[in-house]
Amino acid sequence: MAAFQDLDNAQLMTRAANALFIADMIGQLAVNGATMANQWNLANGRAGNGTDYGLIDASNGKRAPQYYALKMWKSVGNRLLPVDSPLPDATTLSTYATRSADGTISVLAINKTGAPLDVRISLAGLTRTMHVSADVLDAESLETTDVLYNERINPAPDLSNAPAKALGPATGTFDYSFVKYSLTVLHFRP
Repeated sequence: MAAFQDLDNAQLMTRAANALFIADMIGQLAVNGATMANQWNLANGRAGNGTDYGLIDASNGKRAPQYYALKMWKSVGNRLLPVDSPLPDATTLSTYATRSADGTISVLAINKTGAPLDVRISLAGLTRTMHVSADVLDAESLETTDVLYNERINPAPDLSNAPAKALGPATGTFDYSFVKYSLTVLHFRP
């Protein structure tokens, strides 16, 4: 119980690690056919053990890192695509791909390491040029409670001051460097 005496340091559920965890959990739920999951609390304040299980701090409106993970999953398509990766998803890079009704292919990747990962993404069968953009949530460490969403700390509620970064055109393959401790959604739009 002594570990939870210092409430400022006991923000166990509001750290960058939680964003990466919840993003990977949603991906695994999708891959394994789960039809429903939920986040039980939007804004509840601190629990008796000193942590906050909500997505938004009830006292000041600050969004927890996992808020952005849910937002990023909301931005991808609803048709799951197969992914083949030589990197171990349990310890290095988890990747999930989707397709939207408008033909957008989205790749959601979770870099679980403390170093950037340079990756070549191949979109099998894609022969037309796609326009690529990226939404990125990254953190200096897994323990931090301040994450960057598209290079902004605590962006506007509508995220208007943190737009996706345009990365240019791609046809078939695309090279990208996933920053350390990050959650990235690459959108390939027709």
